[in-house]
Amino acid sequence: MVDIIFRFSPQLRDVLGRFAKAEKALLETRKKELDKLALDLESMAEAEAPKGATGEFAKGITTEIFVQGKVLGFNLLSPQPLGLFIRGGTKPHKIAAKGGGVLAFLWASGPQGPGLHFFKSVNHPGTKPDDYALRAKNRWIPVARESLNRMALSYTAELT
Repeated sequence: MVDIIFRFSPQLRDVLGRFAKAEKALLETRKKELDKLALDLESMAEAEAPKGATGEFAKGITTEIFVQGKVLGFNLLSPQPLGLFIRGGTKPHKIAAKGGGVLAFLWASGPQGPGLHFFKSVNHPGTKPDDYALRAKNRWIPVARESLNRMALSYTAELT
C-alpha cells in the first residue's frame, strides 16, 4: 500500500513558456548552424570541383540560404550552364564559330607546330560526367550530423 503519492506537474503556462523560449533560442541556433553548414558545403564543393586552367568555375560555386515559414535551408549553386555540362557530361559535338568568324586556339603541339591556330569549326570529343557536388555532399554529411546533434542538445538544454 502506498501511503504518500507526490506528483509535481508544472503549470501548462510554464511548460508552454519554456517551449516558446526554447523555440526562439533554437531558431537562432539553427540560423547560425545553417550559415556554417552552407559555408562548409560550399568550400567542400569548391575543393571537389574541377579547376581547369583558371579555377573560375570552382570559385563561382556559392550557396543561397532561404527561409520558408519555420523551414530554413540552402541551395548549392554553380555557374550555369557549365555546371550542368560538368555534372552531366557532354556527348561528342561540333563547335562552330558564330557569324562566319573563326575559333582561335593557342596550341603548343598544333597541326602546324606551336602557335595560334584558327578553325571555322572543331569536333569536341565530349566530356565524362564529374559529380563533384555528390562527392562534396558525401564529405559534408558527417559535419551536418554533428550540427544536428548540437542543435538537438541545445534545444533540450533550453527546455530544462
